[in-house]
Amino acid sequence: MALMSGVPIYAADQSAEDDATEYTGQINPVNCAVIGCGAQGREILATLARLAAAPVVAICDTYEPSLRRAAPSAPRAEKHTDYRRLLGQKDVQAVIVATPSHQHRQIVLDALAAGKHVYCEMPLAHLAEDARAMAQAAKAAFKLNFQAGLQNRADPQRCYLVKFIRTGIMGQSVALRAQWHRKKSWRLTYGTNSTIMCRDRHAWMFKEVDSPQYGWDVYARKEAFYQENGIVLDANTTKLGAQTRKPTDKPAADEETALYHAFKAFVTNCNIRQSAVEDLGANFDANDLAALKEYLGSLKKNRLPAATFQEGFEATVTALKANEAILKKQRIAFEPEWFEIG
Repeated sequence: MALMSGVPIYAADQSAEDDATEYTGQINPVNCAVIGCGAQGREILATLARLAAAPVVAICDTYEPSLRRAAPSAPRAEKHTDYRRLLGQKDVQAVIVATPSHQHRQIVLDALAAGKHVYCEMPLAHLAEDARAMAQAAKAAFKLNFQAGLQNRADPQRCYLVKFIRTGIMGQSVALRAQWHRKKSWRLTYGTNSTIMCRDRHAWMFKEVDSPQYGWDVYARKEAFYQENGIVLDANTTKLGAQTRKPTDKPAADEETALYHAFKAFVTNCNIRQSAVEDLGANFDANDLAALKEYLGSLKKNRLPAATFQEGFEATVTALKANEAILKKQRIAFEPEWFEIG
């Protein structure tokens, strides 16, 4: 077995200048409903069951065996075979859409029209026109929270890693390669400065020659992994922890999944938006939409990181065009107008 040693960088506490901060206000329960009880829908139900602020009050699937199979994960939920009846259930505040992607458009449009917060699995749609229509509806329904199912956008480990890369400290970025369950050498990503490699929810930086200069070795731990030396990029630790931890101490791992963090963000951000709408309506003119938009904009830094309709739309169009290029076996140049929502 080949071995490799690594060195960790510990994530610092968030500062007031960060784009997003941890919301510390009271989280009121957000009554959720899941539409689509297939494999992903059941995984979502299992995840929501671990979030006290996300009680599931309704589930829906047109295929009754799937509905029965999902029922034990949401024993108090009303069961529906028609999503429109679910949207008519008055205690439903938020809807998670986990149906096949070609069914997303109408369900999402109807859910937003019914005044429900929406979490939609990716891709948003199987057609760019459908994805654009959904993004336009989400943009117009600014009182509601819309989140696209790009789970890693809410994962603290990934968010930390992105911030680290954007500092430029690893050198000039010359290539990016992603793979899923393919046993092909990641070493092909090496550049002349350094390389970051991800495995599941862990990351390492290799060939970083300046780590002694920056002092990272002071609090580093060595870790066996193939035959390379690297720096372990480790989130969920603080500056104080890094200062008091011995080099050989291993920080507690985040045991939760990216999906858990995605729904934690969804429920938290629903609370922030809903509270803002209610507060403004109670103290000012509820019909002053311009003031409401401005107020909601000022609360963006309180939101937990999560993919919005904008990122969901852009990712969907990118995937559709990439698939088109593969099927046609030809190079496709991306056009800016493809990503315009309108």
